[in-house]
Amino acid sequence: MKIHLRFGTEPSDAKNTDKYGWKVNGYNVTTDEFTTGVWRLFYQDSNYTYLITDECIGSYRPSDYYGAYQTGAYVSIVGQKLSPKISSLFTAENKNTNIRTTAWLTDTSDSGMWSEYKNSDAVFAIGSPTAELFVASYNNRNNKSNTITLGLGTCGYTENTESGWLSVDDNYGIYNKSTSSYWWLASPSNSSSDRELNVVGGIGCFSGGIVDNGSFAVRPIVCIPTSVFNSKYTLKDG
Repeated sequence: MKIHLRFGTEPSDAKNTDKYGWKVNGYNVTTDEFTTGVWRLFYQDSNYTYLITDECIGSYRPSDYYGAYQTGAYVSIVGQKLSPKISSLFTAENKNTNIRTTAWLTDTSDSGMWSEYKNSDAVFAIGSPTAELFVASYNNRNNKSNTITLGLGTCGYTENTESGWLSVDDNYGIYNKSTSSYWWLASPSNSSSDRELNVVGGIGCFSGGIVDNGSFAVRPIVCIPTSVFNSKYTLKDG
């Protein structure tokens, strides 16, 4: 199956935008460390439907898990679909911690740690939404009071604000179901440091966070073909 991923970098084909954050009936997986009782609709277009866990998972220090990514040479299909400038950073020579951690978070292989969140319908699972996917979800959500615009700098993405912080509207149902102070987005932040990823914060912000901070959580994403999702799953508000 050829996977086409459009995370807000092309004209949107967003579907069901009034239901982002709604519960998905029927998608349940149990892992050794986490029982996923509730998954929510994160983003949907005519090709794929993305679900996110209701609860934050972790906290994780990436260095405990990404041994295979220490060279920065292992890049998943999702990582490769970041912008060309971001993708160009994923090389064996690049030792930046944010690049290695992004590769770890976007590992779609069946041997990766995120595969346990897949059921038989899911094409792949990753550790957290990318910044592009988060922006596509947020900007297409109804009743929001602002819009996130990603800028691209030397090291990665930054939200397009003078202060470097952007308020995430409480009306965005997916954000306010979060139970962690911060949860990672699987894209490097535009920082002079090589240790920052973009994060969504419990104080209502989109910003950068140090990747080896043990207080940050992940919120795995699963991807299901929309035709399969529509035939087997239903959505419920609440």
